Amino acid sequence: MNRTALVLMNTGLSVSLSIILYYGAFQGVPKSMDEAATLDGAPAFRTFADVILPAVNPMTGTVIILNAMKLWNDYLLPSLVVNKNGMYTLPLKMYMFFGETNSEWELALAGLVLSMVPIIILFLLLQKQIMSSVTEGAIK
Repeated sequence: MNRTALVLMNTGLSVSLSIILYYGAFQGVPKSMDEAATLDGAPAFRTFADVILPAVNPMTGTVIILNAMKLWNDYLLPSLVVNKNGMYTLPLKMYMFFGETNSEWELALAGLVLSMVPIIILFLLLQKQIMSSVTEGAIK
């Protein structure tokens, strides 16, 4: 019932999706790129960092956006794990605008709009990588 448990649970759930997405992306990288770097004398880490990782850069943007949206909008897991008032996430705080007798719609909608701003900024920054990963499969 603390922040560490929430971080560990979210990490476990996010890593599984990231591994599956990266596995598919790494399978799409031609083996000849790896072999060419090895023939040029590049060590294994250098081959991965300079040849393979830039080839899956569009998938990195996609993984970042998907994980950020999942973590930013998560309501269920924090509502089950967090029990202290100062540790509530934004979706939990938005829920507090609604009670049994009153609903403060104007405050809730203003808070929801403000909570969308960071994800929209992140999407705009990574839009090029996401669009290139979407169009990459259509050209082949």
